[in-house]
Amino acid sequence: MVIETSVVTFRRNNLLFSIIFFTTMLQSQWIQTGGPVSDAAVVTIAEKNGTLYGGGSSGVFRSSDDGAHWKMVNTGLAKGTWGYVVNDILVNGENIYAGLGGSGIYQMANSDTEWVASNYGIENLYVSSIAVIGSKMFAGTSGNGVFVSTDDGWSWTASNSGLDGNFYIYKLAVNGTNLLAGTGGGVYLSTDNAANWTMVMTGMTGFPVMNISSGGGNVYAL
Repeated sequence: MVIETSVVTFRRNNLLFSIIFFTTMLQSQWIQTGGPVSDAAVVTIAEKNGTLYGGGSSGVFRSSDDGAHWKMVNTGLAKGTWGYVVNDILVNGENIYAGLGGSGIYQMANSDTEWVASNYGIENLYVSSIAVIGSKMFAGTSGNGVFVSTDDGWSWTASNSGLDGNFYIYKLAVNGTNLLAGTGGGVYLSTDNAANWTMVMTGMTGFPVMNISSGGGNVYAL
């Protein structure tokens, strides 16, 4: 069964609440899940072998029963200035990766319950986005551009040639073998695993670009 997920966030009495919904490819009706219970927004979600991971400003939650019940899994994570702010979750091989605002990247095996820091070489621990192409991983940071790892995220090297000083990376997206970055100065494209970047803004009139997604041969920017 393929699970599609959606997150709805609303404010009540000055608190943010998030509700995760899911559906399958065989039905069009969304069903509200049982959480996660939190007073903060959920901003990212990923699935690995039937287990769901949701991340937001209260850390990471995990569900092994299609979202009926959720458990917080923050052991090993370090709090940043704003607490456990999880900006992105990525599945790569047997591991789950979390990019946090203020404390960097962490990884955990799918069956484990404790995160391990994975920040060697990252010069800015505000990680906004994570992506993977083949054996290479990419991390976007808020102020120091893009970093590349060739050893499953254990060490990182900056790779910003062509970004023209636009080092605030809001979102990384993969389209085939191409990598795109939404930055404070627009959209940049790399066709060589972040070794070089080229601005691709023809037809666009506004920036920054806060989100990018690809599907069906198209790329969408917001």
